[in-house]
Amino acid sequence: MKSQKVFTLNDDDYERSDLISHWVISSSLPDHKLVYRINTALSINLHRTKEDHITILKGVRFSHPSFVWEDLREELSWSLITNRGKSSTKENSLFDDFTQSTILPASEKVDYILTLYGDPLQCPIKDVTSALKNVSGVLRVGAHELSKTAREALEIEIENYHSNE
Repeated sequence: MKSQKVFTLNDDDYERSDLISHWVISSSLPDHKLVYRINTALSINLHRTKEDHITILKGVRFSHPSFVWEDLREELSWSLITNRGKSSTKENSLFDDFTQSTILPASEKVDYILTLYGDPLQCPIKDVTSALKNVSGVLRVGAHELSKTAREALEIEIENYHSNE
């Protein structure tokens, strides 16, 4: 009888090996206007996802409008998620009543989180930051350095978001 080879997969086989960069953006613009201006400034093509990114806090579902783009030529993956999520709390009411929650702490005054997966040499962080600062309607932007626990929590949120696309 011929012996058969058995192949197994480790959790390491599913981990993303590409590098991740984050920018936080403060802007009073509606998301569709901001996305149009970011697309123009960075020569990318972010587009609205079919489903919003969902976070759950104390059993309440919050919906965060989200945008993505895969640059297959440069092997880069972009995502933009609104920091503030809304949850409808309509209960026998004539009007929609919304509550809000944030992915990053509200004290940081962040409206959007832009994430880039890929080699930063393909798209240098300094160049992206400079281009975003020149976008009309952007009040504040910065490459975001998170604490280790905050970075892990955000990466879990974003990974969950990408796995649900």
